[in-house]
Amino acid sequence: MVHYVRFLKLPKAVKHQGNILIKALITITTDLGDSFYEGSVTLTASIRGKDHDAVYLQRKIQWDAPSRALNIELLVKDGDNGWPAQLQVGIDNGEATDYIGSNHIPAIISVWSGNFSLSGQDESTNFVQRRFGLLNKNVLVIWEESVESIARHIWDAGLALLAHLNHTITPQQASTGAIGQLLAQAAQRKLAVLELGSGTGIVGIGFAQMLPNCEVLLTDLKEAEDIIARNSDASTPSMSSSTSFCVLDWEEVVPKSITDRHFDLIFVSDCTYNSDSIPALVRTLSALAKSSPGAVTIISTKPRHSSEAIFFDLMTDSGFSINDHTTTTLPVMQHPDDEETLETVHIYVFERRWTTGFG
Repeated sequence: MVHYVRFLKLPKAVKHQGNILIKALITITTDLGDSFYEGSVTLTASIRGKDHDAVYLQRKIQWDAPSRALNIELLVKDGDNGWPAQLQVGIDNGEATDYIGSNHIPAIISVWSGNFSLSGQDESTNFVQRRFGLLNKNVLVIWEESVESIARHIWDAGLALLAHLNHTITPQQASTGAIGQLLAQAAQRKLAVLELGSGTGIVGIGFAQMLPNCEVLLTDLKEAEDIIARNSDASTPSMSSSTSFCVLDWEEVVPKSITDRHFDLIFVSDCTYNSDSIPALVRTLSALAKSSPGAVTIISTKPRHSSEAIFFDLMTDSGFSINDHTTTTLPVMQHPDDEETLETVHIYVFERRWTTGFG
């Protein structure tokens, strides 16, 4: 399973015996924060400058089971150190990003703090970064809130879908099926893409950074608007690609501003975990199928409990059929007592057979 380095206490610079001491507290947990990393791993804590590649100070730190938290203290010489810095904590490889390759996902995702001053006068903001290196050499920057908020954190199925799309879009990969046909069309016309339950926007924003000539509309509840705006501002879309946001509550009628548009591709990742919301999700997908006939829907899910199976029953009842199904096995950092079961993310490609039915 994937684990994420998280700040329990954000970096803070304090005066210490004539120098500056950078203090922080981290943990390593799963996407939901419901379990801790149970192995031993060497991490690197790096103070980096504004250009991200410049390293002011690095120190190796050790996480050992059964740790639940790890203190970080970095001593900086007092002097010309008023410039803003960020604290990066991740696997001991010296890289400034976590590389997302051809269906490759790192076992431990590093974290970046927001900017803070080395003058000892302030601390980092309540937002943290994840930085992913894509196959097209682009860097995808995704901000999360450092507080516990499901809507404002990266989830495994979104990360797996990002890796899958990163692999599929590469020129060296000959894409086939409905996705391959759509990607081929992007060379001739602009693709219209919609994401439901965008959360941080990692999938939709990442897609716009990978594929030229697409318009991506990210949707979620109002509470996700700020984090999506922050991530859109930090993004560097590919040529002639763009992102925008619209509030969409599945319990409400789909806004006319959405149904008046025709979408070629619809993304849904990690949105079936709550069985109570599944009927509303399927009704929304059915409404979109009516207003965008022929749209291809990609569902990425990491099954967490058996009640999620109702999603597939309702999709079938609504005239959707599975055109393709691929899986991504999440990485495991092995240690001597590791007996955990491999976790798998399932990626389904749905198409609508008919335009009446459920919802």
